[in-house]
Amino acid sequence: ATGPDGRWLVEVEDLAVHFPGRRRGLPLPGRGRPAPVRAVEGVSLRIAPGETLGLVGESGSGKSTTSRVLAGLQAATAGTVRYDGVDATAPDRALRRRLAKEVQLVFQDPYASLNPRRTVAQTLDTPLRLHTALDAGQRRARSAELLEQVGLPAAHLDRYPHEFSGGQRQRIGIARALAPEPRLIIADEPVSALDVSVQAQVLNLLMELRERLGVAFLFVSHDLAVVRHFCDRVAVMHRGRLVESTDRDRLFAAPHTEYTRELLAAAH
Repeated sequence: ATGPDGRWLVEVEDLAVHFPGRRRGLPLPGRGRPAPVRAVEGVSLRIAPGETLGLVGESGSGKSTTSRVLAGLQAATAGTVRYDGVDATAPDRALRRRLAKEVQLVFQDPYASLNPRRTVAQTLDTPLRLHTALDAGQRRARSAELLEQVGLPAAHLDRYPHEFSGGQRQRIGIARALAPEPRLIIADEPVSALDVSVQAQVLNLLMELRERLGVAFLFVSHDLAVVRHFCDRVAVMHRGRLVESTDRDRLFAAPHTEYTRELLAAAH
C-alpha cells in the first residue's frame, strides 16, 4: 500500500554494501588484496507510509547493515535509497536535515543508548532543540508529554538513566525517537535485550503508538514470534541477500524458500 498520492515512503533498489576484506597473518608474496566482504548485495525493498516492515534473518545476514544505510549511518557501495520520492543519498543539506528529523532510531541496548550523565529532560530536549521552534519552557512541557506518551510519569524528567530499569530506559529511548514527530522509526532489535515480560509491554507500547501516530516502522529482528506480533509485511535476509518478501500471514502460512522454512522451524 502506497500513500494517498501513490508514493512509497521508502524505496530501496539494488542496495549493496561492501567492506574491505581482512587477511589474517602476514601477506604472502604474489597475493593481491583480500576480496571485499559483501555484507549486503542486491537488496530491494519498500515501506509505505504508516506500514511496519519486519526485516529478519540470522546474525550476520545483513539486516542491521541495511537498516544503518536507511538511517544514514552507513554509506552504500551501490544502489539507490529514495525517501518520499527523493534520492536520500544526494549530498543535499536541506534533505539531510529533513531526514534527521523524519527518520529516527530506537537502539537495541537500552543500557548503552542513553548518556548516563544527562537527565531524561536533557536527553529529550536535544531533538526538540534541533528539530522544532519551541522555546525552553515549551520543550520542557513537550518532554513531559512525551514521557507520559510512553507510560512514564512526567516527574521522572529530572532523573538519570541509572535510576531506571531496562524496560523503562527503552521507553525513554522511544520517547526520544518520537520527539521530532518522525514519519519512520528504525527499530533494530528493540526488545532483544529485555526480559520476556518486559518485551511484551514495550511491543504493545510500540503498537499503540503506531496506531495513534501513524508512524512507519522498519523493525529489525531475529525473533519471528515478535515479528509476527508486530509487522504487516516481512522481508527475509540470508547472507546479505533478500530471499523472500511478502505479507506476514502469507509468510508464516506458506514460506516460499527453504531458508525461511528453516527459520520458522527453529522458532518453534
